[in-house]
Amino acid sequence: MDRVLIALDQIQYANHLEMTLRKVGFDVEAITTEFNLSEKLLTFNPDIIVVRGQSAKLSALNVGRKLKENLKFSGKVILILGADQKVSPEDLAKIKMDLLLFEPMGALKLTMNILNLDPARKELMQDKLLRMAETDPAFRSQEQSYLVSHGQDLDRELIQVQGKKNDTDLDLLISDEALHDFSKPKNRISKPEAKQNQAFEPLISTEVQKNIQVELSNSDMELPMRIDSYNHQIKKIDQDLKKGLSKRQTKSVLKKQRAELMVDPGQEKLDSLDQEKQKFAQAMFRKK
Repeated sequence: MDRVLIALDQIQYANHLEMTLRKVGFDVEAITTEFNLSEKLLTFNPDIIVVRGQSAKLSALNVGRKLKENLKFSGKVILILGADQKVSPEDLAKIKMDLLLFEPMGALKLTMNILNLDPARKELMQDKLLRMAETDPAFRSQEQSYLVSHGQDLDRELIQVQGKKNDTDLDLLISDEALHDFSKPKNRISKPEAKQNQAFEPLISTEVQKNIQVELSNSDMELPMRIDSYNHQIKKIDQDLKKGLSKRQTKSVLKKQRAELMVDPGQEKLDSLDQEKQKFAQAMFRKK
């Protein structure tokens, strides 16, 4: 996925995004209207299309509909809508998109989303992008001017993209010591609070409590009987239950049992069994 076509209605932002993608390693072309979209699809043949716009010249939803109707295009589509722009489920079903984003969406975060669509090359390009965001003055100036207009900051955006925790995020974490103290019963809830929350605790009805008590009583009565039955059964076993049989003894017992089963009962015994089976079958089917 080398070729990216960006269709943006703001020229300054389009130039900033185009330069960012080129420095990372993409082959990029940009358009500011949707009228020459079909021509760009044929001549440039993009792998990814990024669309942002809410004007008559360029509308992200209109481009999404056109790409849905164009069955020959098999690339990925990223649509960027306004923060307050609402789309009905019926309209979403009529447009082609692989990723739907909302403003504010700076070049840093948008490029990261594009890299997510190309996992094979993500690691190398991501290193270039993050290094540029930290050290390139031109990129930082353009990105900061865009983010400030939306009440955001580049350094904070960079921390979020890298997945690091800043000081504000660390203050929200619960320490192990605090978690251990909270687990103690005395710190869970005070007595006045317990009275206030008592109405919200689930109560067990009296009938259910009685049934549980009856089951526990029956279990206590049956337990001694089960123990006596078990003791009576193990007394019949002629061996030391703590030691059990050795491996050699086990083999000899199995061999003896197998030998008893393999003894030929004799022809007279087999004939007798056949006669008994015939008598039983005749009795079963005899008419009453």
